[in-house]
Amino acid sequence: MDIMVEYFKKITKTSYVFLYFVDRPTTSRTFSMQQDVKLTLLSEAINGAIHELNQPLTMMNFAAEALTLLAEHKPDSLLNDLRRIAEQIRNGAKRHHEILEYLRSLIQNNVVPQTLNLNETIKHTLQLLHSRLSAKQCIVKTMLNAPNPILQVKVSQLNLLIFTMIFSALNGVEKNANADDADRVQPEILFKTLQRKKTIELRCECTKSRSRHAIPPAPIDKTYAELMRSLAQHLGAAISFSLNTSRFRTTISIKFPYFSE
Repeated sequence: MDIMVEYFKKITKTSYVFLYFVDRPTTSRTFSMQQDVKLTLLSEAINGAIHELNQPLTMMNFAAEALTLLAEHKPDSLLNDLRRIAEQIRNGAKRHHEILEYLRSLIQNNVVPQTLNLNETIKHTLQLLHSRLSAKQCIVKTMLNAPNPILQVKVSQLNLLIFTMIFSALNGVEKNANADDADRVQPEILFKTLQRKKTIELRCECTKSRSRHAIPPAPIDKTYAELMRSLAQHLGAAISFSLNTSRFRTTISIKFPYFSE
């Protein structure tokens, strides 16, 4: 993921939709909320990255083949070194190709709705954000109780929505934190999935602590709230979004229509 972010930085400085949450989730406040352009910028950034990556991939494959041919005409003392370098380049090209294919899949997922299991998607997204949340000393728990939460949505947009839920909740907790409190308690995020007859609910609850010393979180930042509403609208007209800040907890709820094949 860090490699991808570096490529995104190189290709475009305007694709804040992705970078805002993956690279600097709670610091920048220059994020543009123009509803018609933010998801387009994401697609443009990925397309640009694919274009830029294709050329070095070709050169890496060419260099590996050239070194292999060169090794056949060199003394034995250099043969193993040349072969080793060629193998390293091939491995690099393979990894390079994997990144390209992942970027292509993001473009496809951003356009074509796919059938997915919400529980599995949450697990995968939390794995992507594991190092980021660990750095914030955030405790992440899940209660994925929906037995069969099948949705038909655009995958990359759903991932962005989950990113936003996490960091908007964290941002509310951090706003009201102070130095003494930071040493005593940790932010805790709980993801729940609930299933009813016609709807599936994804709920994100964030609290600073359950102790009597707990502090109330700040209200959800308007930037986050607007983006979550926008992403929910792009996922589908039948999807509803709500948020609530109580004394000790911020709760963000997204309700999806159950998809039946």
